[in-house]
Amino acid sequence: MQMRRTDESGTTGDVTVARSRRAILTLGGLGLAGAAGSVLTPSTTAEAATTVTSVNGLTGAVTLTADSVGAASEARLRNHVVLATPDNFVGIDPTGKTSSSLGLKRAINAAPDGATVVVPSGTYLLDTRLDLRNKSITLDLTTAVLQLVAKPDGTPPEGAIDFRGSWGTTYPVASATTGTVTIDGRELRTVQVVLGSGTAPYQKGDVIKLIADDLIAGARPGSGGLESRVGQFLVVESVSGTTITTLCEELIDTFSKNLRVSLLNPVTCHVIGGRITVDASKLTTWVTTAVLFKDMVRPTITGLEVSLATNQHIQLMGCYGYQVDGCTLDYAPNNPDANRLGYGVLDNSCSFGFISNTIMRNVRHAYTDDTARVAVGATDVGAYGRTYKTKIHDSHGHGTSGITWDTHSASQGVEFLNCTATGSGPAGFGLRGRKHRVTSGEAVGTNDGILIYTEDSVTDSWGHVVDGLTLRNIKSTAINATMNKAETRGTTIRNVQTDGCGQLLYAKFVTLEMTAITFRAPPAVSDDGAVLIANASDVTVQGLFFDFRRNTSGARLIPITLSNGCILRAQGVSLVAGSTATANRLAYFIRAANTTALCKAVIPDLLMDYAPGPINAGPVFNPTGFDGTTTIGWHSTDESKGYSSGHYLWNTSTTTNEPNGANYVSGAFTRAPDQTIVISFAVEFQSTLFKLRNGRYLGQQLVLVNLSTIGKNLIVKNGVSGYNTITLTGADVTLTPGKVMQLIWLGAGWRQL
Repeated sequence: MQMRRTDESGTTGDVTVARSRRAILTLGGLGLAGAAGSVLTPSTTAEAATTVTSVNGLTGAVTLTADSVGAASEARLRNHVVLATPDNFVGIDPTGKTSSSLGLKRAINAAPDGATVVVPSGTYLLDTRLDLRNKSITLDLTTAVLQLVAKPDGTPPEGAIDFRGSWGTTYPVASATTGTVTIDGRELRTVQVVLGSGTAPYQKGDVIKLIADDLIAGARPGSGGLESRVGQFLVVESVSGTTITTLCEELIDTFSKNLRVSLLNPVTCHVIGGRITVDASKLTTWVTTAVLFKDMVRPTITGLEVSLATNQHIQLMGCYGYQVDGCTLDYAPNNPDANRLGYGVLDNSCSFGFISNTIMRNVRHAYTDDTARVAVGATDVGAYGRTYKTKIHDSHGHGTSGITWDTHSASQGVEFLNCTATGSGPAGFGLRGRKHRVTSGEAVGTNDGILIYTEDSVTDSWGHVVDGLTLRNIKSTAINATMNKAETRGTTIRNVQTDGCGQLLYAKFVTLEMTAITFRAPPAVSDDGAVLIANASDVTVQGLFFDFRRNTSGARLIPITLSNGCILRAQGVSLVAGSTATANRLAYFIRAANTTALCKAVIPDLLMDYAPGPINAGPVFNPTGFDGTTTIGWHSTDESKGYSSGHYLWNTSTTTNEPNGANYVSGAFTRAPDQTIVISFAVEFQSTLFKLRNGRYLGQQLVLVNLSTIGKNLIVKNGVSGYNTITLTGADVTLTPGKVMQLIWLGAGWRQL
């Protein structure tokens, strides 16, 4: 800002007043330009202007101070901004030659509650971490570099930044129950917490945490009495006597053992910008966490770069509503045996966290969570409870050595929105725990696209929703849903596009509801490979598309394989082979294999351009291993053949038994939804019809046609016990070439019409 003023000689000059905080902070002292006692001095150039005869009622030679122009006083600014420079605090060295740990700690300790500590441009060595307890500050590192170095005795620092809040008095709780309250005419769910005695000094809007010694159901087991125990953040609506009413959708766990409640004190810290790094030679010997935030309300980390870390980049514990935005987290080791876990962001027992616009490269997990293990009656309130409702949006993971976007079995409601995983290790997304969401994401070049799994027979993974996921060039399986126990609580997967993936789905012990799933086969698929494999699972699909047009290699391919009592219900299923050559490399469309219990498949409307296999009708369905309620309805759009589940072609052999390799015929037609089924026999030898299986339903009709071109007959035997047929005359019937025989199923043998 420029002012024009007239000096004593009657000339005027330009007076410059800094507007930006950075400009203010470079003008001297604690960076308090315009504070009381400072003087606005005219420039050396002057020009004629209208003479000013008085300023604020003063005449003669007038000195403009902060008070004269309404600027903040120096004392007031000192309560808001602290400039961490060598001139202000002993022990700060921005040249990177000596340790700045003590000097920067002095600056942080000198800052009043709520103030901003600005660290100017430079490189600052840290041989001890910057600690802060129970005070709210903003640490502005915008152009600063913090480099971790060894202490004088050679030991590593504990980390770079360790800021923590605190909890209030812990009160015993008599009960915690759900209810409702009417606010502004709307009925909202509540949790009512009743203290054992006394009145808690809470106010509307306070964040409290209800904890208990109950184990978190489905969490990874602990040991030695240390277990993951329940806890949940609540927001106070009102207090009446011993009753605290809080707004909450539900209690997500059972609270029954040694209930307590405590206030999360309103302490918050913010880190802005800067870069934290360490010498690369320390990556295999040190184990330090770059930034740790614990037990705070709405802390934020914005624009931070951690270029190298020897363990976690950012760890958040027991925080409510944290935010990590616009950060770059680059390289951390993955060596669990040495306790180097190399996470980008680790969430321990936080709720309603928010991570956005952040890129994590060459770390173990870009994001992961877990719950601490604590003893009965532990006093660390922040260590109780699940990670809950964390949202990770518009962020990228690149080259991670573990699952890129990962959850643990004690977390619930974590959401990944518009997140990508590129060139990572085991999987792009990994879901353990409860009710997570993956929305509009992408994984490229990972081993599995998304992994939905449990670690053992006691941990949880269920209730997830995957919607709008694109999976490209996945090396193994696009969707891998593998449980260690039968899980009937379903997971929903919809709008998934896979392109160039080795396999679409592997499901084991899982319940899946799937909609709008596309599989575009890569050019090469392994021989005998199956695209969708379901083992002892319950899978329902609405809209399933297999596209083999780009596939040029792989023999005896099978789109769907079921085993061990699996149930598959699928509507709107289609397969495009693109050519008869490609279709002929498909062994079946669906089969049951390696089964210890009969499977069930209900596919009423399979549509194919070419029926699979070298036989005209194609071995679409191998009925071995399927139960009697299985229904497979299909048809081919190839006009030159026009076969369907209502029309089969069979080349006969010399045996009266159904030939091995063609046994799909009698099993397939009796599981077709068609009212009338035609079997055309290309009789090569004088042949006897095999024993027919029972019809699909009463009234189903079967038409037998002898298409022999070499004068061979087909003999249809009479007899329910031997052949399941009843002829009109009670005698065997000989079908000569070109003859037709019609049978109907009435529940006790196929009866000739």
